[in-house]
Amino acid sequence: MSKHVLRGVVAVLILTLTAVGAVADTPTQGESAPTLFLRTAAATSSPGAAPPGAAAPSWVKEAKRGGTINLYHDSNPELWDPHRAATRHSAQATRSLYNTLVMYSPVPPTDQIVGDLAKSWEVSADGLTYTFYLHEQAKWWDGKPVTADDVVYSLNRMVEPGQPRPRTGALKAYYDSSRAIDPTTVEVKTKFPAPAFLSFLAADYMVILPKHVLEAGIDINVPDNIVGSGPFKPAGFQRGAFYAFERNPTYWKEGLPLLDGARIHIITDKGRALTALMTEQVLGHIPASGSGFTIRQAEAIERDSRGRVKIQRILSGPGGIFVNFKRKPFDDPRVRRAIYLAIDREELNQAIYGGQAGPATVFRPGSVTPVEEVRQWPGHRYTADGQKDPRDLEEAKRLLAEAGYANGFEAEYMYRNIWTYGDEAPFVKAQLAKIGITLTLKVVESAAGLAAYAAGEYDIGRIDHGITIDDPDEIFTSIYLPGGARNQLGYEDPRLRDLFEKQVREPNPEKRRALLAQAEDIIRQGETHWINIWWFPQVTPINVKVKNFHLGPTIHVLNTLEHIWFDPAAKP
Repeated sequence: MSKHVLRGVVAVLILTLTAVGAVADTPTQGESAPTLFLRTAAATSSPGAAPPGAAAPSWVKEAKRGGTINLYHDSNPELWDPHRAATRHSAQATRSLYNTLVMYSPVPPTDQIVGDLAKSWEVSADGLTYTFYLHEQAKWWDGKPVTADDVVYSLNRMVEPGQPRPRTGALKAYYDSSRAIDPTTVEVKTKFPAPAFLSFLAADYMVILPKHVLEAGIDINVPDNIVGSGPFKPAGFQRGAFYAFERNPTYWKEGLPLLDGARIHIITDKGRALTALMTEQVLGHIPASGSGFTIRQAEAIERDSRGRVKIQRILSGPGGIFVNFKRKPFDDPRVRRAIYLAIDREELNQAIYGGQAGPATVFRPGSVTPVEEVRQWPGHRYTADGQKDPRDLEEAKRLLAEAGYANGFEAEYMYRNIWTYGDEAPFVKAQLAKIGITLTLKVVESAAGLAAYAAGEYDIGRIDHGITIDDPDEIFTSIYLPGGARNQLGYEDPRLRDLFEKQVREPNPEKRRALLAQAEDIIRQGETHWINIWWFPQVTPINVKVKNFHLGPTIHVLNTLEHIWFDPAAKP
C-alpha cells in the first residue's frame, strides 16, 4: 500500500480529471477536493487547522465562547433520518447532531477535505482501497464509543437496496464493501478509482449512525430518539415554529462547540424574514445555504442594514420543472418535449434574478458545451429583439397535436411555499398557456410538498437542485439515474445509464467531455422527466456578530454549527 497519511487534509486520487486513475507517489498536503472536471483544483497550503478531534486549532483558541443565537430557516426539516433525506432542509437540522468520516474544511479554503471522525486515512496505490483511522475518543451521547462497526453499518445502510436513499445513494456507483479491521480502523473498497468518492463521502448526508441504536429498532426519524456523536443535541422541535440545539457538554473534540446553543425559527414569508434580519431578531439564515431572497433583495438587505448583514452567494445547481411521467399525458415524451420548448427561461431569469442565473445547461455552464452554442438549442433560442423564438412555440404546439392534445389540456402545477417558487409560478402558467396547457397553481408547505413529490402525488412540480458535489457524476446520480434526489419515481433512459458508466471510469478528460456531450445531446431533446430552466444562484444573509461562517463549495456541506461562534460586540 502506498501510504498517504493525510492528517485530515485530502490529497487523494484525482483532484482534476487529468489525473483520473492515478495516485500521487508522495503525500500532498492541502489539495482541493475533486471539482467539476474542467475547473482546476489548485494545490494550496494547509488551511491552518489541526485535524478536528486533535489539539484545538488556532481559530478555536481565538474564538469567543458562549451564547445562544437565533437563526431562521425557510422550511420544516424534511426528515430527521439523514440517510433518507433528499434536501438541505434535513441536512441543516441533522448535521450538527452527527459526524461524518470526512468533511469539508470549515475555514478557508473550504473546498479542502479534512477529517471528522477520521483522524487520518490511506489510499492504496491502485486507488481502490481506503483505510480510515478513527479518533479513539469519539463517543455517542449515551457514552458508548464510536467504532469501526458503526462506520461499516452506516456505509452499508447508505446504499441499502430497496430503501429511499436520494442523496446517500450516490455512493452506490463507487462503493463496493467495507470491513472493520479493529475498533478504530475501517477498510473501504471501491469498484474502481473514483475521484468523486471522497467528495461524496464528505457531504452532510453521509453521517455515521449508531449501530446499536438502529439495531434495537429505534426510529431515528423522531428527534427525541436521536443518539448522535455530534457537537449539539436536539432541544425542541415544533413543526412550523422552530427547532433548537443545545451544546453537547461531553463532545469529544477539544474546545468545540463554541456556542451554548441555537434556536432556528421557521419563517417561510420573506417579508417576515427581512424584518427579523433588520431588527436582529434573527442573526441570519442557518448555514450553509440559500435564503430564498433574490440577488437584488439580498443586495438591498446588505445596503439597508449598513453592513450589519453580509451576503454570501454561490451558484448552487440546476433548477428544473419536473413532470410525473407515470401519469397521462406526461407519459408521452412528445408532451414533455413540448413543455421543454415552451418554457421562456430568459423571462424567468430576468424576472427573478435580474439575469444573474446561469444558463440552463445540463452540466455546470461552460463545462461541456459553450454557452453561445447552448443559446442555439431549441427551447433556448431568442430573436434579435430578445423574444422567445416562435419556432419553439410552433413546434411545441405541433407536438401536442401529434400526441392527441391539439386543444391542450389541464394540469396542476405544485410548488412549495419557499424561495422564489411563488414568484415564478404565474410566469410558468402564462408561458404554458401559449401552447394550450392550462395550469392550476397549488402551493403547499415545503416538507409536505417534498413528501408529495417522493410519492408521485403531483402533475408538474418545481424544484431547484443544489448539487452535492461539483462533478458531473452528481448530475447523473441525482437527476437522471433512478432513485436520485430529483428522480424518486425512477425515470430511466438506458442510453444515459450507459454513458454514465463509461464517463465515470474514463481517465482522459477530452474523451470524458465527449461522453458528457453525448449525454447532453440526449437530455436537451427535452424528453426526460426534468426540464432545466437555469443554474440558480443562492444568497445567504448573515449578521456580522456570527463569526467563522463560510459557504462551502456546495450547499450540502458545512451545514453544521460546530465551528460557529458569537460576538455580540461585533460591528460592521
